[in-house]
Amino acid sequence: MDSSLGSLESRPPRQFGLRSIFAITALVAGFLGIVHWVGFWPMINCLLFAIAIIAGYVIPTRRLGKVLGVTGVILGAAVVVLILAELPRAHVASRRSHCYNNLKQISLALTCYADVYGSLPPTYIADKNGRPMHSWRVLILPFIEQPGLYDRYDFNEPWDGPNNRLLAKDIPPPYRCPSDLPWPSPETSYLAVTGKATVWPGTHGAALSKASDGLGDTISVVEVASSGVHWMEPRDLPMAEFVKGINRPSGKGASSPHPSGCHAACCDGRVWFLQAATSTATLKALATRAGGEPLPHDKDGTLIVK
Repeated sequence: MDSSLGSLESRPPRQFGLRSIFAITALVAGFLGIVHWVGFWPMINCLLFAIAIIAGYVIPTRRLGKVLGVTGVILGAAVVVLILAELPRAHVASRRSHCYNNLKQISLALTCYADVYGSLPPTYIADKNGRPMHSWRVLILPFIEQPGLYDRYDFNEPWDGPNNRLLAKDIPPPYRCPSDLPWPSPETSYLAVTGKATVWPGTHGAALSKASDGLGDTISVVEVASSGVHWMEPRDLPMAEFVKGINRPSGKGASSPHPSGCHAACCDGRVWFLQAATSTATLKALATRAGGEPLPHDKDGTLIVK
């Protein structure tokens, strides 16, 4: 019998214990997380790193295993450098995406409210003397999965009454941009654009059918960084302030901590990112529900908001 064959047959089969399985699982999980977080090229480096480490672990030839192991360490160092370089940008992108989703949820809640009640909620509910008492942000709580908070709110007292002020700390997550003031601030990051020509003309909300400019071309709520408005407070952004520009140096009006612009939600559930250079004419056209102002669209009919 061939001696080399006998040597191979006498060699015990390689087995993987729980530790090996856990190590490989951790590598795969880390790899997938990095792919999601930093993008394509770090993914490629991480893949090579994982292959080298696993190959160095399972290949019985010591010299080859050492070479692959060293290669894996070098590639791993490259991955770490790339990840550290990408983390700030990925963090900013993640928070901007979170903010987008917040406004998306608010916009869809307003649409659901309009489906149930026939119109958007009033900007605020006033007492018999006309004093604003309750905000639309409170009225749509059941539509943003906050029915318990809505039930705890007392409509028999103003928003800052003795019972309601205890709810300040319970600001719903969709009402705060993660890049805005740190928690647990009760300030909201999203205000309605109000005014006679908007979908929030006063103490009543307009029916969406009144938005003859088109639901996708009519803004309902915009992002306002450091708004100074308590989430339950019946106070919002007048159209006259909104049309003055995005991210103005004064800090007033529509603005955000995100680079180059801010988010705005339309009446059909869509959310646009308005560039800081958006003209006053375009902002006015977006804010009015039936102004008939022309808006730029691309060949597919999508609004151009840059």
